[in-house]
Parts: sequence; structure tokens; C-alpha cells
Amino acid sequence: MFTPPGKQETIVLPGYHGGALWGGASFDPDTEWLYVNHNEIPWSTSLSDASKEAGYRYSFSGYKRNVDQDGYPVIRPPWGRISAIDLRNCKIVWQIAHGEYEELTARGIPRTGTYTRGGNIATKGGLLFSAGTLDNKFRAYESNTGNTLWETSLGGGAFATPSTYMVNGKQFVVVPVSNSQAATEASQAGPYKPGDFVAFSLPT
Repeated sequence: MFTPPGKQETIVLPGYHGGALWGGASFDPDTEWLYVNHNEIPWSTSLSDASKEAGYRYSFSGYKRNVDQDGYPVIRPPWGRISAIDLRNCKIVWQIAHGEYEELTARGIPRTGTYTRGGNIATKGGLLFSAGTLDNKFRAYESNTGNTLWETSLGGGAFATPSTYMVNGKQFVVVPVSNSQAATEASQAGPYKPGDFVAFSLPT
């Protein structure tokens, strides 16, 4: 994890995009549980001697996400997860694979999770909402077990942390839909388009 880059290519795990990423975590003050989205994908990088005219000593090869010939990470899944951590007792309560490659599921492979960006939001009603996966889906989990309660296809990436608000006693959860390569490659297109902010609520 802490090996500095050198002239020999160095593999880093967690990678440069997590473990936990910029989307952050959510916290339930009643249970004192913390919910974290994180990646389990190796990246690598290397250095080389820069030219004398460069004004600096080394050139940088860039950040490489290590994938196989089919584009999947070269490590055993799960590749993207959500973990529930009991801060009162200092233990991981549950972990689930977050996101899915439907073509792998169709082959009988258990849900692998995908590279994930963005965070999650926990509600007092016992729900955990999160998107940010390469399958462009928005999901609601049961916060005390991690069981999937609901999911929907967005038709684009949702790489931001969801937000929730209340109007006239009715609670909504909203997530933005963005344009991305993953959106065009998704196996299921959703009803929304990039640039939309989509709000969901329970039916009245």
C-alpha cells in the first residue's frame, strides 16, 4: 500500500481511486454505524528518467487500472463494495458487492460489484441509498443487513452522493444522472438522460 513508485512498475492496492473515494460515508447516530463505499481494484504506475531539458528528474507513466483482456479487474471479486462498520464495537457488521456486470451474472458468477464513484446516504427509516456503479443503477439497501430492497436503471452514471429532503411531509431522495462512457455501454438503458436530476419517493 505504501510502496513509493519507482522505475519498476508498482502495483497499488487499494488503488488510486480507493478503497474509499471522494463520495465519503454516511453515519447513523442511533446505531453508531458508518456506511462506506469502496473499491477493491489494483492500479499501477512507474517512473522513468526525464530528459535533461525537462527541468525535473523523473517522468510519470500515469495511473493504470489493471484489467484483463475483457476489461475486468485482474483480481478476485468483489471489485466494488459497501461496508457497514459498527463504530461502537469496532467491527465490520456486513459487506456487500455494490454493482453488477449482468453478463457475468448470466454466466452464474455471483454479483461482483463494479468500480464505484460517489457515496451513499443512510436514512432514519432504515434505508441506505447509493448509485455510482458502472451498471448505472440506483439502489436502496436495508441498512441493518445490506439486503437489496429496490433498484432502478438510470440510463447514465450517477457519480455523486444522493441527497434527501422532505416536502409537505413527503420524503424524497434525489440523484443526478451524468453522461459517461459507462452510460453508453450499459446493458440496460434507463428512462432518464444525462443532465437530469431524478427524485424518487414512495407512492402516496
